[in-house]
Amino acid sequence: MRILFNLFGTGLGNNGGSRTIIRCSETLCQMGHRVFLYSDISNKYSWHNFVDPVFVKERPDNIDVEIATGIRSVEDVVSGDSPIKAYYVRGLELWASSEADLLRSFRSLRCFVNSMWLKTYLYDHDIDSDLIYPGLDDSWFYDEGKERTGMGALFHARHRTKNHRFALRVSRRLQCQIRMLNKDVINASPDECREFYNDISVWFAPTELEGLHIPPLEASLCGCAVVCSDTKRNGMMDYAVDGENCLIYKARDLTGASCAVRRLLSDPGLCKNLNLSMVKTIKKRIGTRKRNMKKLIRLLKEKGS
Repeated sequence: MRILFNLFGTGLGNNGGSRTIIRCSETLCQMGHRVFLYSDISNKYSWHNFVDPVFVKERPDNIDVEIATGIRSVEDVVSGDSPIKAYYVRGLELWASSEADLLRSFRSLRCFVNSMWLKTYLYDHDIDSDLIYPGLDDSWFYDEGKERTGMGALFHARHRTKNHRFALRVSRRLQCQIRMLNKDVINASPDECREFYNDISVWFAPTELEGLHIPPLEASLCGCAVVCSDTKRNGMMDYAVDGENCLIYKARDLTGASCAVRRLLSDPGLCKNLNLSMVKTIKKRIGTRKRNMKKLIRLLKEKGS
């Protein structure tokens, strides 16, 4: 199949969302498909060189499948002439549009979603969707030689729902070291991220609006224990189970959050046991990119647009 991922109005940059699209596209290419990444904005992604898929600024001819990757690209996909059109919904983009406009965009194309809460959200608004996880990279792994200390978290000043300020408050309460992705490590490549995660004991995730939340997955594969809130839209309910593979606190209860982080920092054995269970869970539930891309292709062939 000739597949086009439409990034109209967004382009590619050094961020997790762009990397996920590229990695999924690379897997589809390895499966024998021809994949294009289409945008009117220049490609600024530089973390690794990719040959296939191909980045293009004009829509190629004879495309079999065109997939919108965000609300800004939906109209462009709808107006195209590809026989199969779809929308890979990777988050509820309330920072980019109103909820009413987002719902209209979901109804305009066949939807694939990357997390169970998004599937439930669309279902509650009478919109059908299929769950396709982006899958796991094989580049994340636990370095047994690393000495781990303190907590890690995601720094993101642009979107307040990321709640990085909660992580800073917890670290001050506990007087523990905190290292933040996008602050202490900026514009990090996957290799630099792996080194970063492998220095940390506990990954703290207070976010309240994600699709599938990727950093806790990566941190877990690198050996971190996870603490997260019980917010349904945190993008972690696909894999986070309180007391089984992580510790979950009531949303915005920073006293409860601090207690959970303190408990893990003082008990390396518990950290290790929860992490081992988390890794087992995400490998089973999320699975590899190839497994998920096979599912995507099967559904596209079965149902079309």
